Amino acid sequence: MENFDDAITIFEEIIEIDSAQGRVLSNLGSIYYYQGDFEQSIKYFKEAEKYTPQSYNLYWSQGRSYYWAGEQSAANEALSKAISIVKQSSPELVLNIASYYGLMNMVDSAEYYLDACNLSGHPEDLDATEALLLGELYLILDRESIAFKYIESSLSRGFGWLDVRHSPLYKQLAQNRKFQEMIARSEKAME
Repeated sequence: MENFDDAITIFEEIIEIDSAQGRVLSNLGSIYYYQGDFEQSIKYFKEAEKYTPQSYNLYWSQGRSYYWAGEQSAANEALSKAISIVKQSSPELVLNIASYYGLMNMVDSAEYYLDACNLSGHPEDLDATEALLLGELYLILDRESIAFKYIESSLSRGFGWLDVRHSPLYKQLAQNRKFQEMIARSEKAME
C-alpha cells in the first residue's frame, strides 16, 4: 500500500519552506485525488496554477478531480485549458484528450481523437504509459475485453498500479471477475 500520509507530510514541509513549489502542490493534489478527497485535490491544483500555468498535466489532473467531484462545468473548463496547451500531438496527450471526451459521453469526439493517435493494434508494441492510457480509454468507451488487454500489458511491465488501486475509474470493477483475474496475472508477471 502506498504511504500517502508520509508523502503528504513531506510535501507540506517543503511548502512551508518555499510555497512557490508548483510541482509539489500538484503532487499534493494528485495524492488527495488518489485518496478520493477531490475537494482537497482541487484546492492544491488551483494553488499550483499560480506557479505552473502552462502545465498540461496540471489542468488535466484538475479536470479529472472536478469531474469526479461532480463539477462538470469546472471539469470542462480545466480540461479545455489542458487541450489548448497541447501543441504537439504526442500519443499520450491525444489519448488523454480522447479520454476526456469519453468521460463527458462525447463518444464521437473520443473516437476521433482515438483514431488520431494512430497507435498499433498490439499492446506489447506500445510503451507502458500508452498501453495504460489506451486501456483506460477503451474502458471508458465500454470495450472492456479490449481494455483489459492493454491495462494488463501496462501492469505486467510495472506501470499503472497506483491508478488501478486508487483511481475512481477502476472502483466500479472491484467485483468484476475478469478484471480480478487480469490483476492476478499482472501481479504474477511482476514476480
